[in-house]
Amino acid sequence: MNNNFEKHNGDSLDSLGHPKWGEDATDQMIESFEKNYEEIKKVCGPYIEQFGKRDKSDIISILNNHGAWLSSARLMTHLEHVLDVDIWENKRINRDEFAKKYGSDCEGVSKAMRGYIYIPMNEEEADSRDGNVALDVYESVAHEMFHVYQGKVSREGGEHADIYRAEYDDYRSPLNGDSLDEYATQMVEQEAHYFGWAIRKVMLGELLKARESNQWTGNQ
Repeated sequence: MNNNFEKHNGDSLDSLGHPKWGEDATDQMIESFEKNYEEIKKVCGPYIEQFGKRDKSDIISILNNHGAWLSSARLMTHLEHVLDVDIWENKRINRDEFAKKYGSDCEGVSKAMRGYIYIPMNEEEADSRDGNVALDVYESVAHEMFHVYQGKVSREGGEHADIYRAEYDDYRSPLNGDSLDEYATQMVEQEAHYFGWAIRKVMLGELLKARESNQWTGNQ
């Protein structure tokens, strides 16, 4: 049994950072995030609250019996209802294949305007019933799904539609030769990172609660 199951780490924004980016880019992202925090929370907060109120026992049950990928598909169904979006295609893609196509540092890819997401996973990750593996997948799925939500708003109008359209029209990514700072400080990425982080925290609470009530039998 894995005893390294993730603990609650409060609301530290440091956990939004990505060590592989290096300290400078992570610091830049957090500094920008803190500056925009209230606006980001205003946009994401209602959806996080709605998700928090939903019964998530089915996700835990599937994770117990089938592993991280299938349980994330159920998470996706919950988020489709909460965000009022349709995912046309969600696909697990081999990490090596994904790296060749999108770059090895990506955790996932969404086509916000078209409504599909790709998440890189190897077979061991997909089948894992380890809570930490599942949390990584949940965060990636939630992050990419929020991009799909932003894409819907940019098409149909609504708060931030102009910002979303402008940033997606001139999207900055290291895969296009842009810096990590340019990528990480875009509003579309700030919101998606916050949303993924928050959904991870909600699901961490659910996993811990299930473990304490002996409903969680996966690796701990």
